[in-house]
Amino acid sequence: MRASMTHTQSSPIPLDALGWPLHLRNRLSKNVTKDSTGIGWTWHVEPTGDFTRGHTFNPWTGCTKVAQGCKFCYAKAFATKRRGLNAWGKNARRKFPRTAYWNRLNKLDQLSRRLGHPIKVFVGSMCDFFEILCTGHPDTTSMDIARQRMFQEIVRHPDLTFMLCTKRPDNIMGLVPPGWQTGFPPNVWVLTTVTTQNDADILVTEVV
Repeated sequence: MRASMTHTQSSPIPLDALGWPLHLRNRLSKNVTKDSTGIGWTWHVEPTGDFTRGHTFNPWTGCTKVAQGCKFCYAKAFATKRRGLNAWGKNARRKFPRTAYWNRLNKLDQLSRRLGHPIKVFVGSMCDFFEILCTGHPDTTSMDIARQRMFQEIVRHPDLTFMLCTKRPDNIMGLVPPGWQTGFPPNVWVLTTVTTQNDADILVTEVV
């Protein structure tokens, strides 16, 4: 005869589609805007325990896969399936926003001042900000212009925290302005994607 055992299992914490506890995400309502992002590592935690979502900003859309971590690229899937853009690949044309898009940074700056803390801006959620196009690519000049403008906007908005995430950290120092060679502005975070130990051994050394 098998002995029976009774035990009580605690209820799991309800999570949303991104894996964030619902009781935390529900506290975001007062600071959510149509352009804010659900990417958790851009959020700001206030002393009250409330969260303020960060934002994304893309000086262009499109990229070329260069690492193992690119295999399941969410940005490519989103751009292709949701927006119908064919902007991924060595020779694919990149998509650049209209001039008015850049005004979003002014609005975020105003929001940051109103909230009383920096808002995190993930630069390149739909691209790699430090990508270098292949020789002869027709969008090379446009990308260079957009990148230089982004550097200027970063300096113009010290109340925003700009997160530059790349899978090409070896390109960083060759692309940043001369004045950044000895030190980046305090409102810049440089991040790289690590999916394997080999990535860690090679890429992390480029950003520390």
